Amino acid sequence: MKIEVRDFQETVKAECRKAIGRGKKKILIQAPTGAGKTVIAAGIIKSAEEKGNPVLFFAHRRELIHQCADKLSAFGVRHGIVMAGEERDVYAGTQIASVDTFRARVIQRRRIEWPDAKIVFIDEAHRSMSPTYLEVIDHYAHKGSVVIGLSATPVRGDGRGLGHVYEEMIHAPTVPELIKTGYLVPPVHYVPSIPDLTGVRTTAGDYNAADLEKALNRRELIGDVLSNWIRFARHRKTIVFASGVDHSIALSLAFKEAGIRAAHIDANTPEHERGEILDNLRDGKIQVICNCMVLTEGFDEPSLSCVVLARPTKNKGLYVQMGGRGLRPSEGKTDCIVLDHAGCTYRHGTLDSHMDWSLDTRKKREADIKAERAERDKTQITCQECHAVYAGQLRCPMCGHMPEKFGHMIVAKDGTLVPMGSHEVKTGPKWTVTELQHWLDMFETVRIEKKQEVKWRNHRFIDKFGFFPSPEMNRSVKAAEQNGECRAWFTHLKIKWKAQQGLRKMAGGA
Repeated sequence: MKIEVRDFQETVKAECRKAIGRGKKKILIQAPTGAGKTVIAAGIIKSAEEKGNPVLFFAHRRELIHQCADKLSAFGVRHGIVMAGEERDVYAGTQIASVDTFRARVIQRRRIEWPDAKIVFIDEAHRSMSPTYLEVIDHYAHKGSVVIGLSATPVRGDGRGLGHVYEEMIHAPTVPELIKTGYLVPPVHYVPSIPDLTGVRTTAGDYNAADLEKALNRRELIGDVLSNWIRFARHRKTIVFASGVDHSIALSLAFKEAGIRAAHIDANTPEHERGEILDNLRDGKIQVICNCMVLTEGFDEPSLSCVVLARPTKNKGLYVQMGGRGLRPSEGKTDCIVLDHAGCTYRHGTLDSHMDWSLDTRKKREADIKAERAERDKTQITCQECHAVYAGQLRCPMCGHMPEKFGHMIVAKDGTLVPMGSHEVKTGPKWTVTELQHWLDMFETVRIEKKQEVKWRNHRFIDKFGFFPSPEMNRSVKAAEQNGECRAWFTHLKIKWKAQQGLRKMAGGA
């Protein structure tokens, strides 16, 4: 298997070499999901092998160990694996180590000597503050080795940066940049509901797990997750992140009872059973997989096109890890639906918004988080009709609904946005829902007379009011006799069209 190295991956490698040239020994590479952080690492390891420099690569899960091994094989790098159940190649210059196995064999039992390493990689480097990783990093840093951390989300669980461990951070392209170049698909956020977390305590910077599961593992909330998935993502391959094991099991049972092919996995699921479930998901034998804190890292299934967040979190890194599972591109895939039942979109922003990752070790105050949220709320809208979250335009891009309020603006009669409290809004006429429905009903009569398609009626509505009729209005439409105002408006429209045609002819003749 040949791997194509992208230009930005070569740029990250070059920046890493420059940092080492400046004397930096502990470097953190921040690369979003889809940027290929393991490919970047494999390229650096290949260069080290060519120079005869030994390398040690650490990861905390079997899937990550195998992913790294596959990439090194593709680069033609000879490597050994230090992990239970794997036969070691002690003569390989590069060793991939399970951190748990390394701790047991090297640090605790001392069955193996500390391997030589000029470069040490720490995969999922947001875990670098664990006691084992700190001991590993201190040991090799003391020997003058270069330590390189790899992470899509380089923050601790409490939101602090990793400046206590790393000296410099190198950034790969951002999620918006990767979407623009086609390396990721855009997320489409829906926030159908936000859970009531009153009484849920905070432990180690995030919601208390036991309190969280108790608050969310309720029949009505599980039904809400299911009904909204059926509404928005019925035919999509989906991953559901639950607040606890029992919650995940309950969600999977709800999907099964609705006739959906679903399964549940957690940390105690036997390895062979977990592998079979993931294979079934990949092959389409299972459509929905529910889990609790298992598939947040190291799980790549590009065909996933829906992520359900049923697990609130204050940890921005965890939110991005969960949501990022669905952003990888795949044949025929144009976007990823994110059904947020956890309020994560409001707290942290959309997955394609700018993420300001830094090494800052200071804990962000709740007041600062609220201020950031308030700033986003000025431009971010949740559609009242379909619950899609969007920004930068007047109408909902998913259903065409025009909101009454847009931050500090409201919609005037002509469909434009004007500041609240302005003279134009105070004195200008506004349309009630009943009046708007009546106009749509009258347009329906004209449409029938003219034998036009439904879109003709909706475009006349736009001509009149400046925005699409809502889905509810379209569902309720009933032909109604035109009144004088409606006939006069169509007369005005005909005059306007004729005038425009005349101008076009004049322009053409000129």
